[in-house]
Amino acid sequence: MPTLGSASTYQGEGNSIIDLKLDSNVLNAENIGIFGLNKGTIKDLNIINASLNSNISSDSSGSGLIAGKNENTISGVEVTLTGNVNKNAGGIAGINEGTIDNCVANGEIAGDSNVGGISGLNIGINNIWYQQNKGIVSECNSSVYIYAENLGSSNLGGIVGKNEKQALVEKCE
Repeated sequence: MPTLGSASTYQGEGNSIIDLKLDSNVLNAENIGIFGLNKGTIKDLNIINASLNSNISSDSSGSGLIAGKNENTISGVEVTLTGNVNKNAGGIAGINEGTIDNCVANGEIAGDSNVGGISGLNIGINNIWYQQNKGIVSECNSSVYIYAENLGSSNLGGIVGKNEKQALVEKCE
């Protein structure tokens, strides 16, 4: 999966991608999404009738329709999906260490751990000296039905599956 660099912007201009299929059950797959790793800005894009199927092996990797791992900004994105995942997965981003705002996710995702409608794992700041805010999900709406794939499933949520290290979820429905 491609990486969007830190100085890059992907401007969707409100355009739509229809019937997208992201399937990765490859052993040791990392950061599954349109952009595997986002270090730039992704905005104003619609994904309609998508499917996300992944089996992530690393705890530091994720799977999401837009980005497997977000380290910067995703804004104004709307997705409709079905998914079958094992961990660290969300409709927008699998792991969020940046900002996701004004996004909408609809559909259903089955998974085992750290699965959310917007982001599966939302990680905030880990050091009080680090001044940049990280792990923010703001003004998002999720109508994603999340259900446990196995009896021992954990950290499943409508907006975020798991919030860590002072991550912030605000003004979401």
